[in-house]
Amino acid sequence: MENRQRKLALVAAALIAPLLAVAVSRADGPPGQPGTASGSLTLDAVTVKLTHAYASVQPGFFDKKTEDTRVLLSDVPLPDAALTDVFELIHLARDGKVHVVEVDIDATGTPIGGGLFAKNFDGTVSAAGMHKFAKDRWDRTLIAGRLWVDGPQEFMNVKWHYDATFSASIPRPSKK
Repeated sequence: MENRQRKLALVAAALIAPLLAVAVSRADGPPGQPGTASGSLTLDAVTVKLTHAYASVQPGFFDKKTEDTRVLLSDVPLPDAALTDVFELIHLARDGKVHVVEVDIDATGTPIGGGLFAKNFDGTVSAAGMHKFAKDRWDRTLIAGRLWVDGPQEFMNVKWHYDATFSASIPRPSKK
């Protein structure tokens, strides 16, 4: 009987080990599928969930030989035009259709600027010097991690705060 129990234990371990490996790899990986965010933005005690993430690159602001990565975290899916046209984002925010956090991250992983797009700020406000970024993964095709500000911030008599984990693909032109 003891031999049979030992065999059952070995079979059970063989079946459970791969499942545990998958669970651990997912816990250590990016916070979600590319294009997703999980967190919130609070503006004057009204909280919206940040659920969508977008990324793009442009020449470095301080060093044109490097790339800065622009991350947008939004409460709703953004139309393609809003990803490349800041005025489209402003119009959507003024109309109360979107809430967006924007953070520009330099090649060293340091947030160098950003802003908020929301009706509370008549469309937009620039916010620099308070963003924090903790990287989970960052390469040519994907950026993932956590973006946040410490404690509540205040500007234009609007108290605000955000904290979100995210994963976003970085689109690159196809090579011909």
